[in-house]
Amino acid sequence: MKNSNNNFGVILLGCFCSMLLFSACAPKGAKKSQRFYLKNEKSIAKTFQLYADLYHTQPLSLGFNDRSFKYPALEIKTDTQRYVLSTEQSSYIFPLAVEAFKYDTIKLRQVYDSLRSLRCFWMGADKAYGKEKSYNTYFLSFGSVIDGNPFLDRKYFNVVWIDPMFLKENPEMDPSRKGFYKIKNNVYYAIMDHYR
Repeated sequence: MKNSNNNFGVILLGCFCSMLLFSACAPKGAKKSQRFYLKNEKSIAKTFQLYADLYHTQPLSLGFNDRSFKYPALEIKTDTQRYVLSTEQSSYIFPLAVEAFKYDTIKLRQVYDSLRSLRCFWMGADKAYGKEKSYNTYFLSFGSVIDGNPFLDRKYFNVVWIDPMFLKENPEMDPSRKGFYKIKNNVYYAIMDHYR
């Protein structure tokens, strides 16, 4: 009986050591990205929906040009050109561009307010290409400086929403092979040295 208690203790110690090793080997920033997403999941989902509506009007990326979230920036993509606007450099052109491309100003304001509230620098979209078609992906960039040293830590975390149909119809194209780490279901993150 004494021997079986010793074996149980060894197994328990082995499991504990394995868990410690796994957590030590987990990608840097995994817990931070998961905490950020799970804490703000409803706000992020709503922001993605608003952004998708704006993107449908005319493809765009948006965010801020500064770490104080004072100067909104907008990148508008057309078939022939890409426009990059910032209120810091051209505050009079910014509203003209919004009007020219017929963006819903209420939704645009809500997205900016949400990004500022979440302390996210940038929001954008890209395509994931499967065997037969392309699928939408959206991303949010937030800085590691939310909890770190702004002078030493210059990494950015990108929370990425991938169209669930891409994952379902292309199971062999695992995003984790491309440097993305899974948070849950079709939500991943990547660590980068730039925010867009």
